[in-house]
Amino acid sequence: MKKIVCFIMSLLLLTGCGKEQTSSVKEEQPHEIAFTMNGEFEYAHGYDTLKDLAHGGNLVVYGEVQEYHCEALGHFIYTFEQVRVDEVLYGDCEAGDTINVRKMMGETTLAEHIESLKTCEPSLAEEYEEKYSKEEQETLYVRWENPYDIESEAGQKSIYIFPW
Repeated sequence: MKKIVCFIMSLLLLTGCGKEQTSSVKEEQPHEIAFTMNGEFEYAHGYDTLKDLAHGGNLVVYGEVQEYHCEALGHFIYTFEQVRVDEVLYGDCEAGDTINVRKMMGETTLAEHIESLKTCEPSLAEEYEEKYSKEEQETLYVRWENPYDIESEAGQKSIYIFPW
């Protein structure tokens, strides 16, 4: 039997079970990427069924991304979503509420990534500053990929499962 795997990133367990596109979703032009990163998640837990997965959390909602932005924090890049709850599938929440979601994935400028590295790994930040011109640092992007989730878009609808 296949396992449905969810990953807990920081305090959040997030499962994007689908994507419903609406006419309000815009296709953005891809950025020129300096390099792509990814890594292993700290904790994984498998479930035998989707029902078991849903009951593994304290809150399960179907919601729509209203807005989002990406930030480099140390070695990582996160996407912060503001999600309007359309339907509560399980837990204590109401339709119309707004929840904040943090996902380990996204893109930032190389300059922002270098700046975030200065506090945790200054030698790597210095290496990138020497390797890339100021113009490249402002125009090239760094991407953190997550093969288990989809990139955020305003108007995107998904099921979110939270462990608390």
